[in-house]
Amino acid sequence: MERSRIHPGQRRAERHSGFAALRRTAFDQGQHVERLENDSRADDGGARLHRNREPRFYASIGFDRGTFEIDDKILTLQLRGGELHGSTLKETDEYQSCTGYLCQKWIHKSSTYNQSKNSYNYRKYAYPYLRLPELFYNYAEADFEYNGSLSPLSLEYLNRVRKRCGLPRFQDSWALVGGIPSGSELRKVLHQERSIEFLFEGRRFHDLRRWKEAPEVMNKEPRSWNRDGKTQEDFYQVIPANQGGRVRVFEAPKSYWLAIPMSQINKNPNLVQNPGY
Repeated sequence: MERSRIHPGQRRAERHSGFAALRRTAFDQGQHVERLENDSRADDGGARLHRNREPRFYASIGFDRGTFEIDDKILTLQLRGGELHGSTLKETDEYQSCTGYLCQKWIHKSSTYNQSKNSYNYRKYAYPYLRLPELFYNYAEADFEYNGSLSPLSLEYLNRVRKRCGLPRFQDSWALVGGIPSGSELRKVLHQERSIEFLFEGRRFHDLRRWKEAPEVMNKEPRSWNRDGKTQEDFYQVIPANQGGRVRVFEAPKSYWLAIPMSQINKNPNLVQNPGY
């Protein structure tokens, strides 16, 4: 069996900046890797990448030497090779992180797992198909795309989400670095704000298709920490993520559509198959 695919990847972790509005993400892959490898190890045994992030990072992602809420207590994760929560050093074992991170967002503190009995109890959620923040982000994005800027109402909607997260107002954060950006830079910021808020909620793939950014993002090779590394120095090396023998490919324009089933084309010969199928 391959490693579990529900764990956040390197780029998801990087996307959660300390003050999300203050850090820009216009790094190419080489710059990302160089920055991470030269500035990865902290003197407390963890990674500098995990310090001073915004609250949603810690509420969503479990990371090595960070805290994790489960079993009605707060654990310190040990995710290096051979450690309690890390790689078993055996590729065929199930339920291992394929990136060196764990998902915290949908794990309730009262959920429990008994390893000796191989039994578990978990807190059920009423999964939100639509949350109010999505309406706020939709409005702000539409406002920007139509008018080229953010209206006072758009800023109010963005700040409602940020206030809930314990973040400064959007305009106050950007005032520290010269003001709210414009044009394509502001578009990137709005996309990042949305992606952070809806991490692990099934929105990003469809957003990338809607933004026509899917080929650029989806065709990049996923990256991870060196999951089998047993020391701080060895673990915090950026390597290609294990994909279980599969390679993720998004082919434009084909992948923007689904194939029309032949059963439907046979019923109606006037239907034209989507491009690429």
